[in-house]
Amino acid sequence: MTGATFDFRGPRLFASSIDFDASGIGLTAIASSERGRTAYVTQNSRGLGVFSNILDILPRGSQVDGLFGRDVLTLSFDKEVNLKSAIFNLVDRNDGAKVTVDGD
Repeated sequence: MTGATFDFRGPRLFASSIDFDASGIGLTAIASSERGRTAYVTQNSRGLGVFSNILDILPRGSQVDGLFGRDVLTLSFDKEVNLKSAIFNLVDRNDGAKVTVDGD
């Protein structure tokens, strides 16, 4: 199996979803909120984030933040992958990470 690295840093972007491709593997990033709010994927020089609340102004909008209702960032691959590592930053006391496979 060929390795692929996704670098989520990029130009400032605010969208319902963002598509990526690395080494022939497609990935779609979709944002949601556990409280049912409308959410958007954000992208900037730090990577991906979720905007789901008017208080998610930058720089918080560039994070997957747990302060005002848990933000959810779903990464969907177009083929089966083996995830070797994931790096999270800008983590504080209101944040946590949960990794699931096929929604479980």
